[in-house]
Amino acid sequence: MASFDDILMTNTFSLQTTPIRCLLISPFFWALITLCFAFIILLIMGILYYSPTGKKHFQRLEKVFRHSDLIGNGELWFGGLISFAIIVLIIYSFWFGTVFVIKYPVETSSDSYFVCDTSLRNTQFSSALQLLATIKSVDETPIFDMLDMQEFTMTVNFVQTDYTCDDVTAQENIGTYSVALPRSYYIGGVCICLMGSRSASNDSSYVVQTMDYCQLFFTSDQTLSQTTEINFALTKVINRTESLDYSGSTNYSGIWIPTSTHGSLNDRLVYSQQGAFLRYLSTQHTLIITFSETEFYVINRQEPISRMGEILFHNILFTTTIIGIFALAFLVFKLTFMPIVEWIIRHEKLLLHFCKLRKERSTQNDNTL
Repeated sequence: MASFDDILMTNTFSLQTTPIRCLLISPFFWALITLCFAFIILLIMGILYYSPTGKKHFQRLEKVFRHSDLIGNGELWFGGLISFAIIVLIIYSFWFGTVFVIKYPVETSSDSYFVCDTSLRNTQFSSALQLLATIKSVDETPIFDMLDMQEFTMTVNFVQTDYTCDDVTAQENIGTYSVALPRSYYIGGVCICLMGSRSASNDSSYVVQTMDYCQLFFTSDQTLSQTTEINFALTKVINRTESLDYSGSTNYSGIWIPTSTHGSLNDRLVYSQQGAFLRYLSTQHTLIITFSETEFYVINRQEPISRMGEILFHNILFTTTIIGIFALAFLVFKLTFMPIVEWIIRHEKLLLHFCKLRKERSTQNDNTL
């Protein structure tokens, strides 16, 4: 979810029973508990109302509950009882916004134990592909320059072979490395590793991450061919992290992502064309490694779902919405149930007299039988 309103409403009115921790931290659960206590107090108030000695206590409690009524502005005292459940939800909404806003960025934030889903973060991501020819902004240019200046160390390890390091002859051209191995030894596979050190600038606002990449090239039940070509396409990946404060600076980090392609790693096709004993006539193996950069780069953006000012504004809207919902329910209750209750109170004596007559008639019928 990428909306603070959706996140707040989902976690406020969640009533998940498993695990039990989710139920205990649910504000809606505690609001229901508050309503249960309010119902108990309502029964006590009813007892005090009809008790000759409890009339004064009833009036004092009635005055307190009228002052705490957020729904009907003190019109009905039991609105103050229901208002305590509203206060529970309002307090939770402001507390939730306070702890939710600091769950950013995802690299430094811990688990969210204040909600059922501990992976909840104040973070939203987006990714896009951009052409390298696109003009970079002043803020983005340094991270591209740092990636271009990062130095790599390439390590080539030959697997299952009698060749030694003294047998290797390497030649370098622009973007191409050729490794020649004289004599006719078998090579089971080759492992190529690329290493690059981490660098940072401008108080770690720009960081080039460590390059640590290795890949093994081999074919099952086959040895490497006389000439093996492996191509690496390097792609820049830029991570942009927006500041939690509007006045803060944006952080950039970058890393190279290699993607390898290669031709045939064995001489099966050559064997079928020129004979099965070509291996024994070969006096040299050649490994050709080429590097190139892709014409695009990947930009990953990380930004907060909501900042403090936005969260405060939405909490105020949430407060007014909750009060409005309960006020609407109170209005429906007032227009439907209150007239019935008032009619019963006005005709209390008539109803008691009617019940008494029915009881007497029932007694007479029993005596007749």
